[in-house]
Amino acid sequence: MRTYYLAKAGKWMNSMPEEFVNYYSVLDWISFSVATTNKSIFEDTYHITNPQNRFYILNEMVASKGFRSFAEVRDTIKLIRTELDGGEILDNTAAGGVDTDPDNEGDVAQTWEPTQFAFDPQTTILRVTQPDTNPGEKVAIPFDQQRKDATVLAMKAVAKAVVEEEMDYRLAKLDLNNTLEQVTFEYQWEEAKAWEADNTTEVPILDALATARGLTVAEMVAKINTARVNHKTRVTTLLQKMAQVKQAYKNCTTIREMNRFYEDYFNIEMPQTQAVEEGRLTIDAETGVETRTQTLGIGLAF
Repeated sequence: MRTYYLAKAGKWMNSMPEEFVNYYSVLDWISFSVATTNKSIFEDTYHITNPQNRFYILNEMVASKGFRSFAEVRDTIKLIRTELDGGEILDNTAAGGVDTDPDNEGDVAQTWEPTQFAFDPQTTILRVTQPDTNPGEKVAIPFDQQRKDATVLAMKAVAKAVVEEEMDYRLAKLDLNNTLEQVTFEYQWEEAKAWEADNTTEVPILDALATARGLTVAEMVAKINTARVNHKTRVTTLLQKMAQVKQAYKNCTTIREMNRFYEDYFNIEMPQTQAVEEGRLTIDAETGVETRTQTLGIGLAF
């Protein structure tokens, strides 16, 4: 049995067991699987090296098939034949190693070196070493609805991860961005409310802060009230924006709609075919010069 994940690329990848399987990566988020018996190796290492990021559990269909067809809008896709004939997939058939099931005749009768992945913590670059041996025949198959549905879910999974990571980052930049202040602010607020109800109440935290800053307790209470109102306003704005962006991808039901979301919100260009069909890109018939009618920006667009 295997467990399937979506996680932020990082140096944790250099500690994974050899049977670690990468399916696809986009915006530094990796779809992969490990043997279920080894999942603690990933989860423990990830929490240590990427404490600021969460990981997400995927199902097999989304991880192994949805990510292989990420953003695809053509009617056919190409796969290694072993996937069609019931062979056991041990790595990404699009870019990694395949080991075949010897009990199934007709499979590719060979194994080959898997793609090697290593994360450079200095440059934060995911380095990929391609295998030297040809994995076998690629065949074209219809891009069926099951795969399309899995691809939509895969694209939504990455969208969720990117949006939540960005909003966590923006939250950390708000006025209460010091961990100690964040941890103690509710205590400060409780004491401020208690003092406003009865100014003879003991308020040790406010007394300490007032003394350190050369203020009265009343002045500290006023500052805390103002800080809370401002913080609530900023958090509300952030929460509203996150809900709007999430709803935008939740409303998508097709790969084309998700491609449009990625272009509009993440500035990731949709496939050329779709861009031309939707009038976002024109190609001069004589010169072949491409002209975008809708300019792409850099980075996130929300």
